[in-house]
Amino acid sequence: MNRLEWLILMLEEKNIDLKQLGGRMRHIRLNSHFAVAHLSFMYDIPITTIIDYESGKVFPPKKAFKAMSSLSKGRYRSLDDILNSFSKDA
Repeated sequence: MNRLEWLILMLEEKNIDLKQLGGRMRHIRLNSHFAVAHLSFMYDIPITTIIDYESGKVFPPKKAFKAMSSLSKGRYRSLDDILNSFSKDA
């Protein structure tokens, strides 16, 4: 099973049925442990989430989008910095 197949299974386990919602997915691999998934559903509203391959944890889309936006603006240097900020917020 490749990472994309695994990601789809993870989302389905969390009751996010991509086919039923008519969703399209674009998958971007950041490193060997984490991925960013961009999901577009009706009206092409994007939902962004970060997935931890090892633990299977799926970060909340709102928090993941904010973190990725900050990463692109240079507020974070790496995905590890983002995850550290997540743990501080928890």
